[in-house]
Amino acid sequence: MSSLRRPGLGPIVGHTTDRGCRIWIRADDTHDDDSRLSSEHRTIGVVAVTQVNGTEIDPDQLEVFYFRLRREYDRTGTYFFGSDDCLSGKAPTPLTPDTRFVVRVGTLTIDDPFGDDENISSEVLAERLPDPAVWASDLLKLPEKYSEARFRTAADRDAGVQSDLAFLLGSCRYPGILWKKKESDRIFGPMSAEAINGFAGDDDTGARRPVDLTLMVGDQIYADMLNRKVEIGLADTFEEFQERYLTAFGSRKMRRLLRNVPTYMILDDHEIEDNWHQDRMARAESRAVFNLAIGAYRSYQWVHGPRNFGPRLYYTFETSGYPFFVLDTRTQRYMEDVKDHLDDNHLLGRPSLGEEEPSQLERLLKWLEDCQKERGNVPKFIVTSSVFAPSPMNARTGRAGTDEQKIKWAEKSDSWPAFPGTRQ
Repeated sequence: MSSLRRPGLGPIVGHTTDRGCRIWIRADDTHDDDSRLSSEHRTIGVVAVTQVNGTEIDPDQLEVFYFRLRREYDRTGTYFFGSDDCLSGKAPTPLTPDTRFVVRVGTLTIDDPFGDDENISSEVLAERLPDPAVWASDLLKLPEKYSEARFRTAADRDAGVQSDLAFLLGSCRYPGILWKKKESDRIFGPMSAEAINGFAGDDDTGARRPVDLTLMVGDQIYADMLNRKVEIGLADTFEEFQERYLTAFGSRKMRRLLRNVPTYMILDDHEIEDNWHQDRMARAESRAVFNLAIGAYRSYQWVHGPRNFGPRLYYTFETSGYPFFVLDTRTQRYMEDVKDHLDDNHLLGRPSLGEEEPSQLERLLKWLEDCQKERGNVPKFIVTSSVFAPSPMNARTGRAGTDEQKIKWAEKSDSWPAFPGTRQ
């Protein structure tokens, strides 16, 4: 007999608009062996809105939906409220702007008679599933801290820019070693309190201002806990990358934050290896590590983001009238084309060869132009995981030494000073 289980990891509240929201989970299957996922079982996500603005929805009136958790994404997946992309064959009720929602998420495991090489359509899969409404009571019985997510939709996009915006920002979630491991989760306690309870505003009313979103700007995991040249704690198998994500996103306080506020993520070097740049792809070992790292990154971070440039990792979004461009400063950085020279270093990809595929930098500049035309002098947020300012002393061009030494100091800084053309 099939039964509903709580998610193995998650839920994570991802990209959230005025009328939509991505909810991410990962399923556990007892037949899996780390990254060796059982091909005899398929896992399905089950989700429903249970509360709107603090009012419980009658269990008999719950709209329950299925969504796919794909093996190629390590049994992870998202349900996008506000979209009709679901297995149930019916579109969900549209979300409303500036509204608080509570959702419940669970997973269902079914036998899979299809071969690994068969790409089964959602329509075929839906035909083999019972009416999702049968899981309404089971969803409500799942443990809250493992199955419930809360979020508030953004203000109505048609209303223009709102008077204020509040977000949390962080990076470099170093996991710690030995007795320091517990401390790595500590910061997410006060962050959760801010996100859930809001914070005191500037007026004297005592009202608390809710947090709109969290930005996690790189190094959400450390694939190389000590150094890329020290093999202890160095991830070079998918199981090791998987373990990093399960440990980081499964820690008690971080898990609480991720299920209570929309969170946007972008990678930095430690999702791959220390001071990563694409010139290392010339080595077979580095190519293997990169492919494993990006496969895990797409499953655990990229998939619940906006994903509005196809397979590219950079993206844009808008909340309460404020536009954001989140840069990928890692997988498109090149810095060793010309030895002892900075002018040929590219932080946001090499210049494009044609208009049909603009570079990340060209897209960023076009985005800035379009935002200025459409919105005028509204703040525009550019998110970069690599440090833009201040420049460290050893990367400043005024430092004494030969030209070759100055270039080495700039490149060793692993930040924008090594890419003067991009920064200009």
